[in-house]
Amino acid sequence: MIYAIGEIVLVVIGILIALSINNWNENKKDSVLEHELLTNLVATLEQNRSLITSRIKSINGYQESGKLLIGVIENKQAYHDSLKLYFHPALMNTSRTEISRLGYESIKNAGLEIIQNDTLKQSIIVFFEEDLPGLFRSLSWGNIDLVDRERFVTENFRQGFDPISKRVILSPFNPNTILHNNYLIGLIFKTHQQREYFKMEMRMHLEENNKLLEKLKNNLN
Repeated sequence: MIYAIGEIVLVVIGILIALSINNWNENKKDSVLEHELLTNLVATLEQNRSLITSRIKSINGYQESGKLLIGVIENKQAYHDSLKLYFHPALMNTSRTEISRLGYESIKNAGLEIIQNDTLKQSIIVFFEEDLPGLFRSLSWGNIDLVDRERFVTENFRQGFDPISKRVILSPFNPNTILHNNYLIGLIFKTHQQREYFKMEMRMHLEENNKLLEKLKNNLN
């Protein structure tokens, strides 16, 4: 009887040890997967940071062209041929900014429960499910009249490319009247304001992007 009980106890202990080893292995696998997914998310956020920083820099360049044309319009200056270099950037509103969700989608596919740190998990969810869609909604303002913009440019400008400055050239068909066109004047002023708004929104998003990056890197370390 004692021998039989001993055998049973040994079997139970063996099973418990096997279960413990199996759980340890599973936890280790989950930990490795979590680390890989969070590392990929860091890469996504760093990529987006570079993209947004570059886009803000582009906006600043477009704003200079916008200011130049606004100055010409407000001072009622006559058209001169050098302005053909400034129409295209002055009308660029940068609303088609592509921001990646790749790292986050990989985590969602694996299951958000893979992230052990609940505070970090919540920060990631809020960023990608609330902050990022909010930025997209803000940028959508620039898409409202894209068809009208393109039609106006096609009807009023001959498009070309300057190999020296590597810029798109828009040469007006009617240079003597183009600066008096009310649609163009309104478009230049509106686009200028849109870019200022987009730049503000991008900078705010960039701050949140950097905060999440810092949390992720601290967690990985």
